[in-house]
Amino acid sequence: MKVKLVRPSADFPLAWVHVDLKTDLGGDHLTDILRQQGYTLLGRWEVFAKDDTSEFRAPVLIESEHVKPKARRRR
Repeated sequence: MKVKLVRPSADFPLAWVHVDLKTDLGGDHLTDILRQQGYTLLGRWEVFAKDDTSEFRAPVLIESEHVKPKARRRR
């Protein structure tokens, strides 16, 4: 299994994870690997075709670069 991280912008903690079409997406194995690396899946897997290759991709949040907003207190 080959996992590749593609970042559209270096300033934003959103990225795309690309995996081979042969990868089993139904199990928790891939999700556990991403969680250990500090990535949180944000959406569903979709087929991504570019040039002569096809692969699955899904949006992820890079936890080490994500800053949570301060909690607002409501009165």
